[in-house]
This record gives sequence, C-alpha cells and structure tokens, in this order.
Amino acid sequence: QARCALEDVSVQAFKVGYAGSTENLGAIARVLSDYSDVPTVAYMPDLSWCEEVELENYLDACAELLLPQVTVLVGNHSTLCRWLLPEWDEERAPNAREVARAAAAHGVPYTLVTGFNAPDQYLESHLATPETVLASARYERFEASFRGAGETLSAALCALIAAGNDLQSACAEALTYLDQCLDAGFQ
Repeated sequence: QARCALEDVSVQAFKVGYAGSTENLGAIARVLSDYSDVPTVAYMPDLSWCEEVELENYLDACAELLLPQVTVLVGNHSTLCRWLLPEWDEERAPNAREVARAAAAHGVPYTLVTGFNAPDQYLESHLATPETVLASARYERFEASFRGAGETLSAALCALIAAGNDLQSACAEALTYLDQCLDAGFQ
C-alpha cells in the first residue's frame, strides 16, 4: 500500500517513529531504500516498557536496518545513551557529540539530542554531528510530564525539512514549536 501511494505523490521527507515490530522495521527500511535521496527523520522513544528480549531485537533491527538510511536521529539524551552507548563507564554523562558519534557509527549524519538537564531548571537540546554541535536550544523545564513530545518534535522537524528549510533553522523552529505546544498543554 505504501509503495502504491508513493507512486502518486512527490515525497520530500520521511518520518519514522516506533514501528511496533522488527518485521515492520524491515518493511519500512525496504521502502526507504527506494528513496535514498529523500531525507529521513527517525525518532527513538523510551521503550523501557518492552520486554528485554523484544526490546533488544527491536533496537538491533533499528541499528541494522533503519539507521543507515536516517538523516536525523531524534531522541532523549538518556534513551539514546542507553541504546547507543550501553558500555559508557565514565562518571560524566556523554555529551551531544559523543551520542552523535555513536549514531554516526551506524550511518546517521545528524543527531538531535533532547532532554539534557541544565543546572538551572532548564532543559537543553543539541543538534550535533560527531565533530561539532550545530545548534543548541534551552527551554524552561515544565513541572509536568507529557506523552508524545518527541513524536511531535520529530514530525515538526520532518515537515520543516520537507518544506525546504535548512536543517539548523528547521531544528530551531521545531524545538520552539514543541515548547509552545507543551506550554499550551496547561490550558
């Protein structure tokens, strides 16, 4: 069905979130391989609720099948660190470039790492490559929890890239949009 629909539309970008199973990841990866010139934004949510074997199989399939085709990987700092840097043994947490370096080992050129705890009640997000941090943003921490914030962020980023925005400005606008969405969630 996806291939049939894609024959009738002009695709500017893909967004991939939690796919549910390794079989679904395989199907998505096969479609993406036909569109290697189209940017792909992938979001990795916190999957700590999954059973251990199922989670390990899913993350292995993501690393093998999906990441080599991803342009920008989006995820929370702790989630990406648990997945991409499981052997990290330093006292300090990995920085954005170190997370990006781990993602780049699987073929991902850019990583948007969210949820860095700043010491002053702020959260930071960093768009990084293994060599540099391209953009950073700070937003005041909300005293509430939200579901779907990462999906909203990655969907906004994908839409902005599809509309022709460069990656840095798309990232800044998507983060601002998410901050406004979360702030409006209190209403």
